[in-house]
Amino acid sequence: NHYSCSIISNLAADLCTKNDRVREADRLYKTMLNRNVIPDSFTFMALINGHGRSGNILEVMRYYKEMLNRKDRVNLH
Repeated sequence: NHYSCSIISNLAADLCTKNDRVREADRLYKTMLNRNVIPDSFTFMALINGHGRSGNILEVMRYYKEMLNRKDRVNLH
């Protein structure tokens, strides 16, 4: 079920970014998309925070813009 996959993927992405493994989190994000697992606000915040801590401002902006483009599926409150 997609909900379970989303939760597990989000936790894995968060764990990767908190351990300075942002490239691994990027690969996980691409895998989520390839498997039709819809990213949510938790997904994007993990990626944005991880890249921000790593100083990857261009990646922060890329994920932020992508999050805004998916606003119909992402809780932005």
